[in-house]
Amino acid sequence: MRNGVAPDPRVPLTALGKLVSLVYVTEKAGDGGLVEYEHDFGPKDLAIVAFNRTGIVLVGGGYRVTERGIEG
Repeated sequence: MRNGVAPDPRVPLTALGKLVSLVYVTEKAGDGGLVEYEHDFGPKDLAIVAFNRTGIVLVGGGYRVTERGIEG
């Protein structure tokens, strides 16, 4: 999200490829500060990374995102 605004899904997307791994930095409850998290996706749960002028979008995939992070 950029300044709290999600990419507009109505704008056509250009697929960039399959998402194999994702690394992000955040502070979750109990971390005591910023922590780098890395999530590797298995062959069954690969999402497509796509782009439009409003941002990057992840399409599909066999996982879910909760307040705890990426699960699945």
